[in-house]
Amino acid sequence: SMDTDSLSHWQKLGKFRNRHIAVGGGSQSDLGNNTYGRVYNKNGITDKVVIAISQSGSAEVNVSGIFADGTSVKNYYDGSTGTVSGGKVTFSAGTNGVILIEEN
Repeated sequence: SMDTDSLSHWQKLGKFRNRHIAVGGGSQSDLGNNTYGRVYNKNGITDKVVIAISQSGSAEVNVSGIFADGTSVKNYYDGSTGTVSGGKVTFSAGTNGVILIEEN
């Protein structure tokens, strides 16, 4: 059986996917360093996320072209928030190395 950390990890990814049509239905852009922007923009619905994988420690994530400077964003994975500056935002990667960024 899966341990609780692993189960929690997959539940978080599933919930994030359910919250964001961009995850399954958006167009993807490679932002480098195992970071991907996904944008869905159809029928008056706009949804944007940035997903970073294989990160470690305090990770500076490139969100350039997805979230503008000054935008308040949240790492859905751990609930922490940050503000985009110079096209980047810094979040703690945690044990799984996954950072799920949405507009706050």
